[in-house]
This record gives sequence, structure tokens and C-alpha cells, in this order.
Amino acid sequence: MNKKSTLRSVANDYLTHPKSTKAITLVALIITIIVLLILAMVSIRLVMNGGIIGRAEKGKVAYSDEEIGEQLKLLYAEYQMGQYQTPVDIQSRLQKIFGNDNIQDVSVLDGKISAKIKVNGEFKKYEYDASTGKSGEKQPGIGDFITKDNYGDYIDLGQNIIGSSSTTDDWRILYNDKIAGKVYAILADYLPNSNPAVAESGLVTIDEGRSDVKSSTSRQDLIDKLNNITVWQSLIPEKLRSTCQVRGATTGEMILSSYNEKYNVNPPKKLTESVYFYVNNDSSKGIDSLYMPHPNTGAPAWCLGYWLSTNYYYDDDYVFIIRSTGKLSNRKYSDGSCSICPVVSLPSDLQVTSTTSNGVTVWSLAQ
Repeated sequence: MNKKSTLRSVANDYLTHPKSTKAITLVALIITIIVLLILAMVSIRLVMNGGIIGRAEKGKVAYSDEEIGEQLKLLYAEYQMGQYQTPVDIQSRLQKIFGNDNIQDVSVLDGKISAKIKVNGEFKKYEYDASTGKSGEKQPGIGDFITKDNYGDYIDLGQNIIGSSSTTDDWRILYNDKIAGKVYAILADYLPNSNPAVAESGLVTIDEGRSDVKSSTSRQDLIDKLNNITVWQSLIPEKLRSTCQVRGATTGEMILSSYNEKYNVNPPKKLTESVYFYVNNDSSKGIDSLYMPHPNTGAPAWCLGYWLSTNYYYDDDYVFIIRSTGKLSNRKYSDGSCSICPVVSLPSDLQVTSTTSNGVTVWSLAQ
């Protein structure tokens, strides 16, 4: 039989016996169903083990981080261009992209743009650094932890600057400036005249006093000496001097910002209103230890308080001070009855830990 006869015979058989073909098709269908069941069982096992879902979730988070980093980078470039044209409202732009309720604590400072953004139902801090071109999630720093309830907590910066009578490191949390990305701490005691920074600043010291200093040239001369960062940097460890700044005094504006926030003062007190009010929650209960240093042990009674580095005052001959009674007041720049109470600014991303014992909280630098 030749090939043509064979093909003709197969064709005739197919036309006259279709049931055999159906049988083959049914077998194929059963095999297909079995294969699908096997695949389904494998899929269920992967799901139960978190394989597929776990990978999908990780992919989602990675994509979100990448997207956020790219958005921050683009917004920073737009912000830079806006310095010369139309200013860019970074917060509004981020809210438009991620939703109004998903954005917190936006800041643009020192070549960095940062914000808290809600990802997968949780707020995380993200940052883009123009100097390095890097962006991504930032680990929480001191600025993320400090609230008004922490104003007055101690912070140990690793350098005892007063002596054996000091408590911890003698710095206390003063104010969390979220816009500037800084947390400020104020000295919990007057700085002794014996500290080298006092002499290096050029301030005139009174021999009889432990903490009485003055400037005899002008108000601006006193302010300049108090704001001389190079001089006062010696009050903190060398490893912090590249990121933290110390000044010889805080400003009246900062004192009031801290005070108004801590005690929910409404309307808030301002320097431009009246300077003769007490900076403490209730003057009948004594002085607030956050805004006043520890008792000035060993100092003469004529030490009125400490200078503030606020340039503004009604009279050119006077400078703002905080009196030892807690009163926001004034004193002539040539007077020697005031002391030095430095303030240090800490970057909000400074890594810290905290411990609380007997109601006293102490923040320490993370190792």
C-alpha cells in the first residue's frame, strides 16, 4: 500500500468513527484538569508560606520608597529654580501627590528636603540630600521624639562642663524647632567665669563673682560676643562640633516659643508687648527650672540672671535678660550683674536614646 492509500484510509476512519477522537479529547481534558489542580495546590502552598504575597509586599514597599525618593529629588530641583522665579510650596506639592493626610513635618534646610510620609499606613521620615544625591527613608532622630512634654528633660552630650556638682551633663531640652530642623538645649546652670570660653569671648568678668560678666562697649558688642560660635563650641565634645552649634545665650524669641508651646499660652506672649512678665507656669509656685538654671550656689546675691542674645529692645542702652526670679526683663549692657547661660542647637536627625528614673528623663547620644 502506498502513502496516498494510507492517508486516505486514516481520513475515512476519522469520518466513519468520530467516537475514537472524542475519547482522545476527553483524556486530554482530564490530564489538563489534573495539571491545573497540581498548579493550584502549589500556588496555595506558596501563598500560605508567604512567598508570593511576601514578595509582592516587599516589592510594593521598595517601589514606594523609590517613588518617594524620586519625587523629593524633583521637588528639590523645582524648589531651587523657584528661588529665582516663583517660590515652590513643597508641602502643598507633596500633599497633592500623596494626599493631605499623608504628609507631616516638611522642611527644606542646608541642601536637604525631608518629610514624614505615610507608607502602607505608617508614617516614615524620608530625605533627599542634594550634596550627595541620595534619597530614602531616614532613621528617627531626636527631632522625631521630642514634644513639649520633653521640654526640661536632660540631654547628656558627653562632656561635663560645670564640675562635680553638675547633674548629668547640665544641658536641658529647650525647644524643638521642626521648621528649622533643630532641637535646642539650654545649660541647666550658669557658666562659671573660670570656664575658658568666657575669657576667650572677650567678656569682662567680675572677680568676686562666680558667674557675673559684662560688656562695656555697646549692646551690639555684647550680642556679638554671645553669638561667637567659635568661642562657645568648646563646651561640647569635638565630635559634635561639625554638626552642632553653641552660643553664649539663647534669644528671648526662643524662650517664648518654648514657653508658649509648653504651657499652651493663648494668645502667645511676645517680646513686642510687655517685657515685664514671668517666664514660668505659675509664679506663686516658684521658678520654672527649664527657663531658669539650678540655684547659683556660691554666687553673690547680686547676680540678677542671664543675658539673652536678642538684638531688639526699646532702649539702645538695654539688653533683654531673664532674671533669677523668672522675670523677662532688661539690663544695661555695661552692667555686670548678669551671667552666661549657653544654648546648643542639635540637628533633628541626631541619633539618641532615653532613660527615665525617678521621674527624670535623660537623653543620651546613640553609640
